[in-house]
Amino acid sequence: MRERCPRPWFLLGALLAGMLGLAGCAPEPRPAPKPAAPTTLPAPRAEALEGSPPPPPAPPRPVTAAEGIEHCATIRKTCEVETDPDVPEDLRDVERQRRIAECGAILPELSRLARSPLAVVRGEALYVGGYVFNYHRCGQPEDAGCLDERCRPSTLCPDLAWVPDQLIRGFAADDTAVRSGAFRGLVYTSVEPRLALPTLRRVLREARPDPEAEAETDERIQQALVVLAMLREGAAPAIPELDAILEARLEHRDGPLHATLDAVAALGEAGAPLRPRVIAALSDRRPNVRWLAARALGAIGTKEDVPHLQKLRGDPESFVRHEAERAAERLTFDRAIDFTF
Repeated sequence: MRERCPRPWFLLGALLAGMLGLAGCAPEPRPAPKPAAPTTLPAPRAEALEGSPPPPPAPPRPVTAAEGIEHCATIRKTCEVETDPDVPEDLRDVERQRRIAECGAILPELSRLARSPLAVVRGEALYVGGYVFNYHRCGQPEDAGCLDERCRPSTLCPDLAWVPDQLIRGFAADDTAVRSGAFRGLVYTSVEPRLALPTLRRVLREARPDPEAEAETDERIQQALVVLAMLREGAAPAIPELDAILEARLEHRDGPLHATLDAVAALGEAGAPLRPRVIAALSDRRPNVRWLAARALGAIGTKEDVPHLQKLRGDPESFVRHEAERAAERLTFDRAIDFTF
């Protein structure tokens, strides 16, 4: 029979006695818990491992608008490969090659951003693409008289071959952010007329100006005219569209008339079909229109047009008289005028 333990008031004494080995009873030891059986997973079959393809990589996290714009700014800065003037002269070529390699490594990211679903990111990437394209002299003729490699197209130009086509596509987009970014890129880029003209002519045909035109329509026309002026004589196929735009602007209001007559002047002798319209503008009631018309006629006219310019000798505005004299001198002595567009 199991011996009973002392009563509660003897617990303290029993505890002391137990510590001294004098206790007459002790609690039965509790049985140790049985160890839990280890949990094991069934081993995969060898044939499943050998035949299964590796898991696909996780898709990249979508880039936010702020991140995309920041990436574009980083790419632009990275691709400005001119070395710091503090770098010793004997190390500048090495430093330049290092920066070109860094730019080449980051250009695929720019191409990806130019296809972003976010319009603001796509527009910014197109602008940076045009800037870098021009910075590395892509699409520009090689300067035969310059021995410095900076006078020649960069070795990165093959990686930027997508830029002109994407800029033209972006300029034709309906989204304002994409179109604005593409326009900013086109200002930097030497685009071949054969690539740009179909889109530019379509924009001018579809966005005919009128007195009730919205500001966005005016902006789109203005941008198309600026790019058209950059093509110079290569824009000759767009003379019908230029004539329609010029007629509407002279009839209704100013609008982007400066850009229109700049595009006319840029044509040079190829703009001869537009002479009657420009000569009519010499008698416009607005002084700035008369000034722009004299400037354009000095670029596209002939000696036969000098009498029309001489009629402006008595113009009340001095800047109109000065431009008419300059244009008449150019036509009389066949001197080129340096136009800035």
